[in-house]
Amino acid sequence: MRLSWLLAVVLSCGAAAGCGGAARNSEDTTAVSPARPVLTSAASEEGPTASGPWFAWMQSAGINPAPPRSSTDVFVRRETRILRVNPPGTHALTGGISGRSLVLQISRGGRSRLAIYDLGTRRLRYLPSFVNDGAWLWRPDVDGHRILYGAIVPGRAAILAYEIRIADLHTRRVRVLLHQDGHADYAAPGQLRGNWATWVSCPDNVCNVWRENLNTGRAESAPDPDHVSHSQLGPSVDRYGVVYFGRALASCGAGEIRRWDGLHSSLVLRLPAETAFQYSYLAKDARTVYYDLVGCTRTAKSDIYALNIATPKTP
Repeated sequence: MRLSWLLAVVLSCGAAAGCGGAARNSEDTTAVSPARPVLTSAASEEGPTASGPWFAWMQSAGINPAPPRSSTDVFVRRETRILRVNPPGTHALTGGISGRSLVLQISRGGRSRLAIYDLGTRRLRYLPSFVNDGAWLWRPDVDGHRILYGAIVPGRAAILAYEIRIADLHTRRVRVLLHQDGHADYAAPGQLRGNWATWVSCPDNVCNVWRENLNTGRAESAPDPDHVSHSQLGPSVDRYGVVYFGRALASCGAGEIRRWDGLHSSLVLRLPAETAFQYSYLAKDARTVYYDLVGCTRTAKSDIYALNIATPKTP
């Protein structure tokens, strides 16, 4: 997916080293080291996810400007070995990793389904019909027996409506966390971790980050005092509900990565000029946030970077 659909631009960071540095101002920061490059090849790489020895991403030879029907393939790496996950003749978007299960979106011929790839046996299986119900499903994440994902369905106020859903593979139940159906509306799933689900909601093209405590059902949005001039998006979350997300000017640039603990939002990383980011993912077993950077030209491609963050105090 291209951030251009949200910000009306197509963004990428180029392969220059030092893409972002820890914040140096009066705001609190949880970054403990400068950002480091992870994937900066001639291809466009985005949608990082990581757990244990596994790292996965989606990749295309050129820019990928038509979400959600992206023309990317999903790859997974363990040490130096890299494998393509999706079958020949398909496109795919990353999701998340839990244990040795990688959940992803696979599309072919105008149809989109969610699948799980066993990283040990290298076998792919599609999820059952109570999940794959015929809607355009995309951008899944997995934690244990639950899967968070987006669904694009026919709308009433608009041609399309956007839903954020969570499926329990044990009970075989699906719950809709958000249904968005209005003028210029949009919504995309973020990361799932423990009892916390995150997503981006964009009513009337104004985007903000949300989290929900799945135990209590309480949902809340991140502080956004200047929502008219910028968008907040790309959330990842830890098991305490602490959210990391991106902020960028609606016209592109002045990008930041921020931390929100449910009370306060603070600066973690200031991105280079004329860049922003699309997705973030907090590794399951490390205090590392992976994210993809894009620049403010329509021909730019994405690269993936990582940032070590401090261990938070338990709220």
